[in-house]
Amino acid sequence: SNLGNGAKPFFDIGASESRDFGAPTVTNLQLIDGTTVVQVQPSTPPAVGALVANPPQKLIATFSEDLDVRTLTGQSFRVTASGGDGTFFDGNERPIGAATIVFDATLNTATFTPASPLLEDTYRLELAGTGASALTDVQGVRLDGEFRAYPSGDGLPGGDFVAFFAVQIAPRV
Repeated sequence: SNLGNGAKPFFDIGASESRDFGAPTVTNLQLIDGTTVVQVQPSTPPAVGALVANPPQKLIATFSEDLDVRTLTGQSFRVTASGGDGTFFDGNERPIGAATIVFDATLNTATFTPASPLLEDTYRLELAGTGASALTDVQGVRLDGEFRAYPSGDGLPGGDFVAFFAVQIAPRV
């Protein structure tokens, strides 16, 4: 029965409270150039997950759930150019500044718009799931970002999402 008797009677209305303890994951990463959309696939350098002929105007990461927008910063959503040699961590990399990084809570997307056009180069895109600048969901659970497939992750909160793409501008004739 849904009725409680005694000194403090109650009626059970069937309401319940729940909390999501699952970590947010990345479900898609796209490079947008006008109407051209390219999905970035998992890769290990020197291979890249996407090769585009025109510099993307926007980089859009889609997440499995809402993010805490206070954690979406230039430190948690980073894009780095290789410095022209296609390699990283050798000292000649260039951080790419963002004109804007905007979260759309309806679509669960974060859109990175570069401050200046991307040049012909190889790029490393990182969404932080570790460290002081980690992306979190609205409950404070860190990104599960290990990128081997979509959705990202290894089933545990706290892992960086790292993807590689290249801009290879076709010669004009």
